[in-house]
Amino acid sequence: EIPLRLVGSEMCIRDRLRGICGWMSMAQFQRIGRLAMRPLKCRQYYDTWSSEHGWALTAALRASFTFILLVLSKNVHRDIPVGHAHLPVVVVATDAQGDTTPSGGFIMQAQQQSGGYTRLKVLSDLWNQQAQRPEDKVVIAESECAMVPLTLWHARHEIRGSRVLWLVDNSPSLHSLVKGASGNPAMDKAVAVTYVLCYLLDCTIYFEYVDSLSNFSDGISRELEGDTWAAAHDIPTKVMETLPSWWTTPLPALWDMLQEQLDAELLDAQTSI
Repeated sequence: EIPLRLVGSEMCIRDRLRGICGWMSMAQFQRIGRLAMRPLKCRQYYDTWSSEHGWALTAALRASFTFILLVLSKNVHRDIPVGHAHLPVVVVATDAQGDTTPSGGFIMQAQQQSGGYTRLKVLSDLWNQQAQRPEDKVVIAESECAMVPLTLWHARHEIRGSRVLWLVDNSPSLHSLVKGASGNPAMDKAVAVTYVLCYLLDCTIYFEYVDSLSNFSDGISRELEGDTWAAAHDIPTKVMETLPSWWTTPLPALWDMLQEQLDAELLDAQTSI
C-alpha cells in the first residue's frame, strides 16, 4: 500500500521510485532524502516485487517509504538565491570515549570558538536496554554518532544557515552519517535526527575523517569541563543536554517537536528586536 501511494502502480516502482524521490537527496534540501534512499538503491534493479531479497516489505523498506511520506507531508521547500551566496563556514570536531563512564564533547570554530561536553551514561544505558544487551556494554560508535545531532542542537544558533566541515574519528559512525543509514538502531536514529536538523537549520554538512591524534575534541570528550587543551586556547565550554527522549520518540513526532521549538525561538528573537 505505501509504495503504491507514492508512485501509482506496481509496474513503475522499480524504474521510477528513486527518480521520483531523488530530489530529496539534493544539496538544496540538505540531503534529507539520504535517510530513505539506501533501501531503494539496493533494490533498484530487482525484477520481482515480493521475493525474499527483492521488494518484500521488510522493516528497512517500510521505514524508507514511511520517511518519504513524512517528508512529502511536510511540504518542504527552499528559497535558492540567484547570485553567489556568501554563507558562513563553520568547522566542528566531535568525539566520544567509552574507556570509563561514556562521555563526549565538541570543539567548534564559527565566528567565535566554543566547546561543549556531556556525559553519555544515560544514553548508553538506554541503547543497551533497547538492544537487550548487557547493562555495562559500551558501543563507542553509538556515542560517536550521537554526538553529531547533540552538537547540532546545542550549537544551533551558530550553525544555522552555514556550511559545515565536520570532523569525525570513528569510521563506523562516519560511514553511517555519509550514507544516511545504519543497521544499528541507535546510530540510525542519530543519523535521522542529524539530517532532519540539517533541513530545519538550513545548514549543509561535509563529513570528513580525522585520526584520533589530530582530533582536537579528544581532550574535551575525556576531561569534560577540565579539558586543558580548551583552557590553553581560551575556548569557552558548556555542558550539553543529553536528550534521551530523541531515541524513544517516533521520528514524525520528534520532527514536530524540534520544528515547534525552533519556530518559538525565532519568534522570541523577532519580538525582542
